[in-house]
Amino acid sequence: VQLGAFSSASRVEAAWNKAVGRFGSLRDFSPSTATYVRTTPASATLYRLSIGGFATRSDAVQVCERIKTAGGACFVRGVAGDAPLQWASRNAPTRLAAR
Repeated sequence: VQLGAFSSASRVEAAWNKAVGRFGSLRDFSPSTATYVRTTPASATLYRLSIGGFATRSDAVQVCERIKTAGGACFVRGVAGDAPLQWASRNAPTRLAAR
């Protein structure tokens, strides 16, 4: 389920945090990203934000429909080189270097 496409990788994290704040059920999913390079008419790199891991396409459609019903935007697409997102601060305690 693609939630958006953004002009930079840093915007993907901000968009994920906003989406989770707006649609709490997204906490049950892990975000993923894929990079798409558009070559025409104007070159641009887009960073897609999506969630995956659905057993069936129908399951993905149901989640997307719930997002749309709540006022969000999404669509179901095939996997396109998606990789789990990893942020340095996510799910890891802060560690300080020691001498």
